[in-house]
Amino acid sequence: MEELKNNSELSQLSGREELSDAYISFQINLAEITKKYTKLILPLEVDFPEKEIIHNKFENGFPLIGFAPISLPLKILTSCFSEIISVFQSHQICSEDVSAWFESHADKQLLKRIIKAIISFDKDTIEELSEPAPLDSSTLNLIGRELVKPFFHSIAIYSKNIVSFQNWTEGFCPICGDLPSFARFSKEEEGKRYLWCARCDMEWGFQRICCPFCKNSDHTKLKFLTTNYREELRIDVCDDCKGYVKTIDERKFEEDYVTIYIKEHVSSLFLDMVAEEKGYLIQLPAIQNIRITFDTEHKFH
Repeated sequence: MEELKNNSELSQLSGREELSDAYISFQINLAEITKKYTKLILPLEVDFPEKEIIHNKFENGFPLIGFAPISLPLKILTSCFSEIISVFQSHQICSEDVSAWFESHADKQLLKRIIKAIISFDKDTIEELSEPAPLDSSTLNLIGRELVKPFFHSIAIYSKNIVSFQNWTEGFCPICGDLPSFARFSKEEEGKRYLWCARCDMEWGFQRICCPFCKNSDHTKLKFLTTNYREELRIDVCDDCKGYVKTIDERKFEEDYVTIYIKEHVSSLFLDMVAEEKGYLIQLPAIQNIRITFDTEHKFH
């Protein structure tokens, strides 16, 4: 897991012909917000269940978000939301009307509903919220996903010395329940497969011949796609559920190589386009029974 790294890795992407400077700048701005607010949230108190409870829940495939009550610092998230909106506006991804739309909801019920829908992967509610708003549902979903990143980043950092994830065998993230955005084959461990969650920056080990989305292990229905651009990159796809995950093979590098997930994820946008053209889609997990409250006193537990 990459803890609160600076954004020099993303800055190194400037000049690549397949990426526009505007896209790189947009991603750097969002990464800076995630870093800033993760630092603000980290010192706040986090209340985990007993280790035995966590162990038992993990054994049954429940991520932390699925059984630990969540109380979010509303004032911090409100400020974060405003900054994210400003970035989207400055890059002309949403209009200036969005700020006024948000400010008109003085009781912050809108923000609460957005957060709950994003954390629960509730597409129907996102669609409903976007109908009267001056932005479409896909943009609102992107904004919401950026909004909850600092919270999940802080939980992942905080929990690494408390919880062991070695026995986690699911294809979704043990912290937030999201599905992997990227994967790697480790050079040091003879090609061991690791998955990475873009929402909370968590990495965990997973089976080589298995779809993380539907757990299909029929090798005849598991394939990978390649391009001529970078031989170390590929797209692992499943013909059962039509899910895909971008993957980097560290064994293709001769020198010591350390995968910087956020850098590879941002720079491999072309792989997402290839996957979508071939009919493969980003899947959505079904996470239920998530209990969320909002703390107006900045306590975080």
